[in-house]
Amino acid sequence: SLFSVPPTIALSTSDPTKADLSFAPRPFANGLATITVTVKDNGGLADGGCDTSTAQSFYIRVNYVNVPPSFACGSAVVVDENAGAVSIPGWAGSIDRGSQSESSQSLFFYVTPHNSSHYAMFLSQPSISALDGALTFQTRADVNTFATGPLLF
Repeated sequence: SLFSVPPTIALSTSDPTKADLSFAPRPFANGLATITVTVKDNGGLADGGCDTSTAQSFYIRVNYVNVPPSFACGSAVVVDENAGAVSIPGWAGSIDRGSQSESSQSLFFYVTPHNSSHYAMFLSQPSISALDGALTFQTRADVNTFATGPLLF
């Protein structure tokens, strides 16, 4: 269903010649709904009367909104100097594309250091796989962060 609270129409309290429309779309839902409305009075059908208006229709379109992806960042990584290539499977967890309607979108992790001088510390820059959350990198030989402080990405 498109709505968590279906559309309702009530006479305006400030102007009885107008009506207020209210509804709530369901989270992550999008689409088009046709709404048909009639107005009925309490005059009845006596003497050939008619108490219901002709039906009129309008549309409510709930537009798609791109919901940002999310993930859970892994814990701090500590490796020994000259450790070689490092791969930590599942380092990024709970990878979520955003919503069900975004399953066809491609995800990419962009890894950038807090300090641009840290680029020189890597033979292979850190990267994170969007498929399985694996963190991979390779430090340069004889390089450590003891003198420069922690390496933050």
